[in-house]
Amino acid sequence: MAVQSSNAAVRMGAPQRETTVRPRRQNEKPHLVPRHHRTKRTRNAAASAIRVTRIALICITAFVMLSLLIYQRAQLAMLDVESVRVQEQLTKSKSETVRLESIFNSKVSVENVEEYAKNKLGMVKRSSYQVRFFLNDNSDQVVLADKAGKP
Repeated sequence: MAVQSSNAAVRMGAPQRETTVRPRRQNEKPHLVPRHHRTKRTRNAAASAIRVTRIALICITAFVMLSLLIYQRAQLAMLDVESVRVQEQLTKSKSETVRLESIFNSKVSVENVEEYAKNKLGMVKRSSYQVRFFLNDNSDQVVLADKAGKP
């Protein structure tokens, strides 16, 4: 068997090394890997899996947070555009209100009301002798004053 190994080594171009098979003693147990080495490998594999899981969770969390940030920025931009549009409408409405108030004030001025009353309704300004006063002591009674001004 040693010869076959050495021939195989020569054929492969590796340096020749003689190997000897040592016969096993009767009392000798087969060589086994200690148990703590196996658990160490298992622990390393578990630790690697935990590390990979943590990194994946961190990446997913970062991606979700970044996505939410981009979404919120997009909503903020849309709200800014809407705010500008509403501000423009408000400005137009204010200018329209000023225009309508000036038209209203020009039509409801004292001179226009007096002119309408004289021309359309045939009214004249009152004189001082045409004024009558009413005394109201109680809220539910009305008393008319006579010509002398006494109740």
